[in-house]
Amino acid sequence: MNDNFELIISKKWNHKLDDTKEIQNILSNVKIFNSFKLYFISELKIKIDLIGIDTIFFDALIINSKVNPVLKNILIYKESNLYSRNKLIEFINKNGLVINSIFSKEESKSFIEMNQLEGEEQEYTYEIADLLFDDLVNSNQLHDDKYKEIFGKYNLKQYTRENLSNDLDKEKIQILSDLQLLEFSKEMIVFLEQNHISYVEGNEQEIFDILKENNDLQVEDFQIILDSTQISLDDRKKLFISFINVMNSNLIESNLANLNFEPKLISIMNHTQNFFNNRVEDNEENRLILEHFQDKSIISEEQLEKFFK
Repeated sequence: MNDNFELIISKKWNHKLDDTKEIQNILSNVKIFNSFKLYFISELKIKIDLIGIDTIFFDALIINSKVNPVLKNILIYKESNLYSRNKLIEFINKNGLVINSIFSKEESKSFIEMNQLEGEEQEYTYEIADLLFDDLVNSNQLHDDKYKEIFGKYNLKQYTRENLSNDLDKEKIQILSDLQLLEFSKEMIVFLEQNHISYVEGNEQEIFDILKENNDLQVEDFQIILDSTQISLDDRKKLFISFINVMNSNLIESNLANLNFEPKLISIMNHTQNFFNNRVEDNEENRLILEHFQDKSIISEEQLEKFFK
């Protein structure tokens, strides 16, 4: 009982509010009422670590932002039976999240013992971290700046289409794309296109490889791939032809020039003077382009064959 009264006396109270060891002693003192401990937590002047703290106080510490916002503490909280995703998100929005070394050797040992774990501690803690970030990746409630900060500093995993919710905010998806945290597939590209996300730049070869295997895919920023010198000219020519149906005449003309197609194709398309006298090699790429001109009524069916040598 005396321990409870001591906490009420201000002179005895104040010097304990910023002393980590005193805080731990008070929270572990079985003679002090929990109601006093909860009020004591709300008045703390510093943020503390959760190692060695009774889990019954985790919620109070999280809600009152009295926890050091480092990954090791977040993992300890997540592994407790009091874990609340909403409370964690609110905590991160207020305090951020410092991604430093996950655990020191001593803390890892305490964490293992606390949770009665076996096996490699580092491997396990990283596994928990993956589960934590899997839980946060679809959190629209996380502020965008906090979302970018924590996923930008913890860049150990890429997310597949299956990992991402259909309801994930566009801003969050764009952040994951900008941070190179997306694993590309046909399904991922469809998802990104539906949400109007920029993702092609910096991933030209990977996107091209997927397009090559899925000719029904539409990519709004395909021009970035066509301009990429990292992809062979022959491959870019093939991609141009596959996307020619969605291009306007100006884009077709510029690509015909930039991709070193026969200049006479531009003359035929623009109906320059005496364009009908142009003759081009009878190969697959020229034939496909002229067939497109025919489909668009730029040339007639009767004219088509006459343009070949």
